[in-house]
Amino acid sequence: MEKEAQQANPGVFQRVYLLIFCTFIGALSIFGLVHFGLDYAAANAAGSWPTVEGIVIESEPVRGCGKGSSYYPVVKYSYVIDGTTFRGDRVAYGNGCGSYSGARSVTKNFQLGAAVTVHVNPSDSTDSVLTAPGVLPDTWVGVLLAIAGVAFSSWFIWATVFRPSLLFRPSQRRAPSAQLETE
Repeated sequence: MEKEAQQANPGVFQRVYLLIFCTFIGALSIFGLVHFGLDYAAANAAGSWPTVEGIVIESEPVRGCGKGSSYYPVVKYSYVIDGTTFRGDRVAYGNGCGSYSGARSVTKNFQLGAAVTVHVNPSDSTDSVLTAPGVLPDTWVGVLLAIAGVAFSSWFIWATVFRPSLLFRPSQRRAPSAQLETE
């Protein structure tokens, strides 16, 4: 029965698989855009947080994000509020995973022992960031990929549903009885 259905309309199963795949890619892309939107909103909110003086206690590009071949900037700092010392490690909101030169360009702005301005969340003194408002530069690569993922997924879903002739060629198969007659 299933074989007869495939012979009657072989493109249906291809379309279903493509729809499932494109829906998955589109959903992942939308998730990425929402995640970026939340980071961007948090970065803008951090711009209005009170600031304190801090000291950089570690600053270096470190290998290990992604599949282990990318780098991210590690900048750790300490700051004091009402006699209590806190430590932070957020340079900016967003994705810091990228090239060595990208991570190095971030860490060179925060030299070991340097005084820095720390934006501290007034509701939670352990929540801090050095650069506010703003996101890490490599974050924009992820945003562009997510936008491309949404655009391509949307186009493929539209084409699969409304214009399958753009993606699928009509089957060139002949019915089994026609093949027997010509042989």
